[in-house]
Amino acid sequence: MNEDDMLNEDDMLNEALIEESTEPLFALDESGAVAVVNGALLDLSGYDRADLLGENMAAFVHEDDRGEWERRLQILRNDKTTTAESWSSRLRTRNGTAVEVEWRCSLLSSGRVAGAVEDVRGGEQLQQRLRILNRVLRHNIRNQMNVIIARAETLQNVDDEVCQTASTQIVKSGQNVINLSNKARKAQKHLDIPADEDCNQELVAETEMARERFTITYPDATVETVLPDRARAIAPPSYSVALTELIENAVVHHPSGNGPVTVRIKTDETETRVAVEDECKPIPGQVREVITVGTEQPLKHSDGLGLWLVRWTVEQVGGTLSFDRRADGTGNVVTLAFERPSE
Repeated sequence: MNEDDMLNEDDMLNEALIEESTEPLFALDESGAVAVVNGALLDLSGYDRADLLGENMAAFVHEDDRGEWERRLQILRNDKTTTAESWSSRLRTRNGTAVEVEWRCSLLSSGRVAGAVEDVRGGEQLQQRLRILNRVLRHNIRNQMNVIIARAETLQNVDDEVCQTASTQIVKSGQNVINLSNKARKAQKHLDIPADEDCNQELVAETEMARERFTITYPDATVETVLPDRARAIAPPSYSVALTELIENAVVHHPSGNGPVTVRIKTDETETRVAVEDECKPIPGQVREVITVGTEQPLKHSDGLGLWLVRWTVEQVGGTLSFDRRADGTGNVVTLAFERPSE
């Protein structure tokens, strides 16, 4: 066996090891084209192997991050003092979402570049979700069940009038428990997007369908929409779940219990923004801070979990959730902002 055969055999062995790894791995040839990619990276990105092989890896990096990608590769190839580089940027998956990842690349003696990709958002988000869901279960549900037990004991020893008051409180607390359970179930069901899921969505149609479904459940609610003809966005498949959560919060917190609520969509060259406007009292500062900053302090109502569900939903695709007051001070504006897909 000559030296060339040995090198080819080593390459085959390395490729086999790469394929067996559970960590997303790849190798680039001297021109920067993808020469090797393993199944773990295909799972993360949603692409088929044929989509990546022979293509410049920079094409699969978020448009705003490609300059940094090229700069890092130039450092690897030209700076004789370093053989490894690591940095964070966004990987553009097949469904159009931008996933925050860490790249770790090394220059091999053959001139190839070997690299690993780590989804840095996934682990942090999962841990945060588990902490918050656990806190809700420990704090909110425990307190509500204590009320149920105490009121039920009261019913055993008092006259009818007190029984009626106590039973009303039992029903209310019981409904709160049900609402918490439903929101926790939604969080578990809707917060994972398969890498090959198409997230390039037309939000006008999705918004109208969400409004129609909501008014079936709340027939007395006043929900209006102000929508353009078209509004494409990189949005999660569970967009309507997040929107319905915001509409419901706005409706039930109005003194009438029926709204009114206006859903307004605006677009520009880079973003599609969905604003839910109400005529309610200001959203408590503690709630806004907990949701936007990301701490896991206990929240007094199940609304807090619902807003976490909304935040987690939009963050899956790199979107944002923000809170503001209407310009005339008569209500709140909660806005979901999504990146527009490239034409």
